[in-house]
Amino acid sequence: MKLWSEFYDLTVPDLPGCVNPMIDLSLRRAAIELCEGAEIWRKKLNPVLTQNGLSIYNFDIDGGQEVQTLKAATLNGNTLPVLRTDDAGQFGILCLNRREFILCPTPSSNRMGIVVDVVLKPSNTSIGVPDEIFAHYAETIASGAKARLMRSPKKPYTDFNLAVSYQMTFKSAIDEANSRVFMGYGPTRPRVRANFL
Repeated sequence: MKLWSEFYDLTVPDLPGCVNPMIDLSLRRAAIELCEGAEIWRKKLNPVLTQNGLSIYNFDIDGGQEVQTLKAATLNGNTLPVLRTDDAGQFGILCLNRREFILCPTPSSNRMGIVVDVVLKPSNTSIGVPDEIFAHYAETIASGAKARLMRSPKKPYTDFNLAVSYQMTFKSAIDEANSRVFMGYGPTRPRVRANFL
């Protein structure tokens, strides 16, 4: 885990007079936007064991993480359909919120293993990002944070023209990351279903 302070070399020199908590907040928001836009943080979580009569389970994630998307799941090694909200009542798994999922129907036996494959993002209370995201996207996240902060009015670091430039760099990097993930160079691969006429 790389703390937000690890980004200071990339941000502080361009933001004279900006306090560290504001930089941390902008870094966090930029990291969240990057993860939402490009699905770069995909992870297969540790198995969760079912309990008789219990249908709602917590995702096995740390406090600084949230589930953005539930991509796939298995129950005792068998594929479990991922449901949408309007599919409620059918057999499968449904993402209830950023921290919980529902197994439909309610299990009638104990200790069946549920393994979920999810796309994560930092939570609003996160203190940093995983080392791998920092290694590949530190400059991108820093650009997003600087774009946000430089739009702040009447600050020593206010520069609307530079903010636009950093925002364009940030958006371009998100598009490139999304493209890399889609083309199979990232931690996720696109799901494609053939449609025949």
